[in-house]
Amino acid sequence: MIFSVLGYHEFVKGRADYETFWAKPFTIMINSYLICEACVVCGPIIQTELFLITSLLIGLQAHNNWSFLEQFKNKEHFFNHKGIDIYVTSDSRDLNDMVQVTDYIEKNVPHDTLFFAFPSDVIYYYLTDHPAPYRLLHFYKGVNIPPEQEFELIKTLEKRGVEYIVMGNVVYFGNIYGVLGQDSGFLMDKYIKKYFHQVAAFGTSPINRWQGTTIFKKNSQETRYFQSSNDLN
Repeated sequence: MIFSVLGYHEFVKGRADYETFWAKPFTIMINSYLICEACVVCGPIIQTELFLITSLLIGLQAHNNWSFLEQFKNKEHFFNHKGIDIYVTSDSRDLNDMVQVTDYIEKNVPHDTLFFAFPSDVIYYYLTDHPAPYRLLHFYKGVNIPPEQEFELIKTLEKRGVEYIVMGNVVYFGNIYGVLGQDSGFLMDKYIKKYFHQVAAFGTSPINRWQGTTIFKKNSQETRYFQSSNDLN
């Protein structure tokens, strides 16, 4: 119930479709209650039918989940890092980019230096054993981040001395991700262009701008204390 209430608050505030997941626990509780009540008031025949239908639905869902996972258990989706063997949904091209980005970070970003990964590239925090500099782990149009929070994010990056930004070029894909600087991430786009410069790029394409990953480094280690978003102009 607590999760549902807090999740509902996030849905109203952010208006992101995926935040409707808050309703799932509540829906499960209501369905379970209705089934239990039906079993109490109904005869053995109805109880048996409810049991069979519920078991069938659970079995079908389990089969669908298993089939979905099995399609990724092949060499195309196999990933090894630091002795950990896992299968991921990304294909071999994306995995190759991931390995190159991880190697670059481990070789060029000191362990006591923070970097910010976006729009949803949080896996690099895990792969490189770096902490995230800010509580916001997803940054794209579909999350509906208000300008006030975006400005707070930038101020936090400055305060914590973030020197690198790891940007998935999917920020230019459009759709749910939007296009950085055009219909989302206006302040972040200004911040990167004004105070950072590109130092590396992996998996990029001259045809599809949204492919690959780009790494930026801060122009100087000076900490800036922004008073308002106008300071980024």
